[in-house]
Amino acid sequence: MRPSDFFLITDKRFLNFVLFGGLNTLTTYALYLLLSCVMHYQLAYLIAYLVGIIIAYLLNLNLVFNSSSSLRKVLLYPFIYLIQYFLGAGLMYLMITIFYLSHTVAPLITIALLLPVSFFLNKRILVNL
Repeated sequence: MRPSDFFLITDKRFLNFVLFGGLNTLTTYALYLLLSCVMHYQLAYLIAYLVGIIIAYLLNLNLVFNSSSSLRKVLLYPFIYLIQYFLGAGLMYLMITIFYLSHTVAPLITIALLLPVSFFLNKRILVNL
């Protein structure tokens, strides 16, 4: 890890990551809200999360990191979000069940907390492979 990895804000790709990630987040958050009206919040979170992985791969590969696709990247990419899913699901459980935060607010806090982890893992797979 280079020292510059700690200063994400100076990396133009990080700003693009935040911008396009924000668009993806709005899309998948709207899907989550719709689904959570008709099913348990964890199932709604899972479905929205899976849709978000597909959108994120396309946006990050093409618009954030300007990288080319490869079979290895396609196969490894979901592991970024598998790690994040379990971290996020655990954070949501804590926030909703233990701290009694709203199920509509908890995902937003989860996203903010996991943003640096997501950028670092995306960069490692999409740029360094």
